[in-house]
Amino acid sequence: MKNINELKIGDIFSFYLKRWGFYVSAQIVLKDDKKGTIAIVLNALTKEVPTLDALKNAKYFVFDHHYWQKKNFYINGDTLLAFNPILIGNTPLIDTPPDGYISTETMEQFSLQYQWNRLPEDFKKHFKAKKPQNTKLKITANKSKDFYTNALKENPLLYKIESSIFDAELQSFLKEKQQVSELELKGTDKAVVDVSTSGTNSLSIHNSNIDKIVLNSYMQSISLFGDFSTLKEIVCPFEGELLNLCLYDFNSGFLKFKGLHNLRELRIFSAKKLCVDIEEIVNTFPCLEFLMISGKNASLRNIEALVKFQHLESVWLSNLYNFDSFVKKTEMPNLSSITLWSVPKVVVDKVKKEFKGIDELEIKQARTDEWIKANLDNPLGEWDGREGTKLSVAKKAMKAYTDAYKKLSSNQDKNEAAKTLQNFIVIFNQIDEKHPIDTLEREEIWDAFNILGELTLLTVKEKEQIFEDLRDF
Repeated sequence: MKNINELKIGDIFSFYLKRWGFYVSAQIVLKDDKKGTIAIVLNALTKEVPTLDALKNAKYFVFDHHYWQKKNFYINGDTLLAFNPILIGNTPLIDTPPDGYISTETMEQFSLQYQWNRLPEDFKKHFKAKKPQNTKLKITANKSKDFYTNALKENPLLYKIESSIFDAELQSFLKEKQQVSELELKGTDKAVVDVSTSGTNSLSIHNSNIDKIVLNSYMQSISLFGDFSTLKEIVCPFEGELLNLCLYDFNSGFLKFKGLHNLRELRIFSAKKLCVDIEEIVNTFPCLEFLMISGKNASLRNIEALVKFQHLESVWLSNLYNFDSFVKKTEMPNLSSITLWSVPKVVVDKVKKEFKGIDELEIKQARTDEWIKANLDNPLGEWDGREGTKLSVAKKAMKAYTDAYKKLSSNQDKNEAAKTLQNFIVIFNQIDEKHPIDTLEREEIWDAFNILGELTLLTVKEKEQIFEDLRDF
């Protein structure tokens, strides 16, 4: 069944969850023009396809892991259909949906809940009672078993670990305490990171020299930060089919590992002066269904290689430059969603013409050649098009930087340089009067100020004094 219009209130469906190796059942409880089609998940998890008689008296599956308040687990009709469900039959409603807004969840949340249900009752009871705020253990060096024992005595409800090492004691602790679901490794040089026996479902690794990562069946997301080009293999159930991978500070040449041939979802975050190569991506992850690349003014290469993603349904490209073409609709039969933010206008024009009538097409900030030439290296360029920032404000901010950069590039006089930096801050004081500058914008102004400061002969202290003495924001 692929048509949501075929779903009827009272219908019970079962679908297989590969991650857990069992069938989940759900009943359609609502069909509404405004709310959509909604099903309630039943607490009937079976190794085989269940019969209708076996489901008639089933209770509902409860959603309440960690800080969530207890409620029924609802999913929308599209989520149900994505798993190619089997119609079991139709019965009177097991549960009557509430009036008003109904919050639906993803099957990723189902997995988190199922994992929570398997934790010791004592841990869950105390967690719910105390709603702890301090749930993270930080590790900066190799520790003994006693360290972990004492850490649990002091904080028995911890479920996050941030560590600069990965050794046998930490591995043993993760195996013993399945409550630890989030692991963040920073700078570890361990050749092999094996979390296959842990309860970890979220793994982040920063700037580490790791050769191999071994995952468990619980793992939902991995985030890799910085240069991970030493990584040769990721051992993952189903070759990454159920994994969400995020790559930060990405540059061409980093992808040297194998093991995620069946990966479906990939998010890449790059930066200015770095490069993202589609050919490199498709060679490593040929089965992608969703691809997001956020460049922060990075270069994009080999866009034509998108045609090799024969399963690709959705592509999102933002803040990417140095490309001027796109694929043809006939080459991408499954592509139904395209998002383009801050990319060359020549690309946008081609996509509008070629993909007219596509299910989802979102375009913002199509950049002309003139805009790119004037603003690509402007650290305040992201103000243009940012939600909540007027175009007039963005233009004033970007012009303040451009004008100051021109003056400082052509004049090395120290006094004149100081005046230019002072005027730069004054402009943002004026902006702040009508457009209150927030924390992100303040940091961006500071970054821009530092770039300008590097063009002068002023000392670090002198520059800092100008910034701190004059700014009102």
